[in-house]
Amino acid sequence: MRRIVLTVMKLVQILTLLIILFSYAMFQGGFVSWFLFYAVLPFLLYYLVFLFYPMGDWRAKRILPQGSIKAGQTANIQLELSRRLVLPIPYLIIEEHAPKSLDVHFYQRDWARLLSDPNYLNRKRVIKKMVFPHIEKRITLDYSLDHLPRGEHQLDQIELTITDWFGVITKKTTLSVQSVLAVEPADLPIQIQWANHWQQVGEKSTTPLQSQQSNIVTGIREYVPGDRISSINWKATARTGTFMTKEYDQEQHFDGMVLLGGSEPNIAFEWNLAVARMLIFVLKQSGHTVEFSYLNKADHWLGGQANEEELVKLFTSLSTDQANSDFAYGLHIDQLKLAKASFIVLFTNQLTEASLEQLRLLSHQVKRIQLYWTKAIDQHTEQDKIYLRSLRSYNIDTHTITEHELKSGQWVVSI
Repeated sequence: MRRIVLTVMKLVQILTLLIILFSYAMFQGGFVSWFLFYAVLPFLLYYLVFLFYPMGDWRAKRILPQGSIKAGQTANIQLELSRRLVLPIPYLIIEEHAPKSLDVHFYQRDWARLLSDPNYLNRKRVIKKMVFPHIEKRITLDYSLDHLPRGEHQLDQIELTITDWFGVITKKTTLSVQSVLAVEPADLPIQIQWANHWQQVGEKSTTPLQSQQSNIVTGIREYVPGDRISSINWKATARTGTFMTKEYDQEQHFDGMVLLGGSEPNIAFEWNLAVARMLIFVLKQSGHTVEFSYLNKADHWLGGQANEEELVKLFTSLSTDQANSDFAYGLHIDQLKLAKASFIVLFTNQLTEASLEQLRLLSHQVKRIQLYWTKAIDQHTEQDKIYLRSLRSYNIDTHTITEHELKSGQWVVSI
């Protein structure tokens, strides 16, 4: 309604000025009066056309960079604008409506500073450019987003503002252009410190549980070179015409679990996520079968056979939106599956009485549990210290990560 009123007011002003100049020329009748009328007439006609210029004529396309983008890196984005109607436009202001998730400016070298000061480098991104289209039908604009935080960022709207030479008339429109900018977690240089019953990283690991051959047949699959002849399922082979072999329960065993807990979108959660992702990557590269679960959401589970692409996709899209406030429920519903693991590594930035009770029950079933708790020093409470002492009494190895540990350029994860 306000826009309609302003348009009507501008129209009345232009028509009033036109009528005044025409009346002056008619009654005066001299050369000067008519010269003034014809000199101003093109500008008044331009303003009339400009006033009714349809902003819906504009079309926009956003082109995101190809390839992966890591947290902390820069994304170069291109906007392509086009229109069908040709009208001289002196100024065009293009504003990208950046989502709130991009307000964080992530510097990988500043993990410690970000942990101790959550508002450090947290400021709204303003993406606004001015171009001079004149009579051009197509306009290309390049801009950069630097120090990107991890996650999937929804870029939805582009606002266009046009104005005349003197700023008398200003028109705006908002174009809906849906794009998702995916930023992967930052790579961290981690090392793994193994217990005595594990072989060192870089070799194929063998646990006592894996070395025991199970006689429980869970299914059949196609024969591959190296399978035992005694495992061939001759009935299935005769039925399918292809050598089929039995699949035992031992073949489906996984070495361990990497767990992530936390429901607050802060730098402690991002640190735990980045370390968990790199730990899984290193373990899989060395031949281990590792599963992952985000305990605060029941549907965020990654099986041991997941490939690197699935791993990256999950950790990029993982968010705390609509997550349970406590990961104790996740431990409870996954208790039977977790009990099969040879080791568990849990990264979290929150501890509660409910989660401690679930960890106590789990410690009776899994001998090797490592817990990494990330929190700034000035946020530690007496209750946190009680929780940590309780965890140690359950024979759970606890590691407290503060800004002092984050200043290190090399991080060691114990298993």
